Amino acid sequence: MNPEPTSRSSAIRTVLWDVGDVLYDVDLDRSRRRWTDTTGLDGEHFDRAFFHSGIWSRLELGQMTPEEAVPAINAVYGTAVAPQQFYRIWNDAISPRPAQIGLVASTSRLVACGVISNTDPIHAATMQQNQDLMRVIQSWTFSFEVGVEKPDPSIYWTALQRMQAEPAHVLLVDDKLVNVQAARGLGMDAVLCSDLASLVRELEARGLIGR
Repeated sequence: MNPEPTSRSSAIRTVLWDVGDVLYDVDLDRSRRRWTDTTGLDGEHFDRAFFHSGIWSRLELGQMTPEEAVPAINAVYGTAVAPQQFYRIWNDAISPRPAQIGLVASTSRLVACGVISNTDPIHAATMQQNQDLMRVIQSWTFSFEVGVEKPDPSIYWTALQRMQAEPAHVLLVDDKLVNVQAARGLGMDAVLCSDLASLVRELEARGLIGR
């Protein structure tokens, strides 16, 4: 059940949070460096093996499992990266933003909080090990399990259904304008997360955190 809204939180009963570049930093250069340390090949080879090959996209859409992805990556350049080695390489790209995660905890005292993210099973598993998030996130909706990515309406409707929420009572926090616009088109409130200070102001303006 979603918490009852207080007068301060107005019509918003649910906040859906994006993860990458909202709750977690994403720095692909960290993965490229670990790839080089592991294989001796430079970051451009990593991009070709993982991104340009289409493997990353297939992971994010649930068309390939991590167990299938690693041999496919190795096949591009004849590398011999073990699955756990590649998971470490890829997980190096993400790191939590404690202040933003703290905002999730704050808003969760007033409204229900869920995650909606275009991501793959490797990153999703790491995010779900974050105990600060696990304590306050009621539902996780990932592109790899739904089979589509934001801004496709299907992933929004899946997240809304899981949260038992009506669009008019939901706020989306996302770092991409196209995703924000798609949410608004479905009747949700939505804010573009560009930095911590502006996010705090947006949440304060809606009465979702204290001033």
